[in-house]
Amino acid sequence: MRKIFTFFAILTALSCTEETEENSQILTAKFALEGICLNNVFTIEKGSFNKNVVENWQHPETGIIYKNAFKLSDPCKIPNKVKEGDQFKFKILSETTTSDCVVCLAFSPTPSKSLHIEWID
Repeated sequence: MRKIFTFFAILTALSCTEETEENSQILTAKFALEGICLNNVFTIEKGSFNKNVVENWQHPETGIIYKNAFKLSDPCKIPNKVKEGDQFKFKILSETTTSDCVVCLAFSPTPSKSLHIEWID
């Protein structure tokens, strides 16, 4: 019984302190393109991250290619002070939350990859 308790105690301690690279790494992104109805495009500019969470995306109307592009999984979380062209710091979060904000249904092209992020001031 004592061995089982020790095993679970160690397992719990390891799971509480282990962080994925995305969660622990502070990255720099750029608000690359402001679309209508919060259909915005962001690009990761600096930092080490899993390349599978973003994509090199070509805007279908302009032909411009955005490297390491993503959209926000919760577009209503963008701070009012962040404007197109601005760079900002953030962390990628593994958990997602539901949003209670309302956005219009007008469409503006965005990458298919979306990230849930924590804004860093």
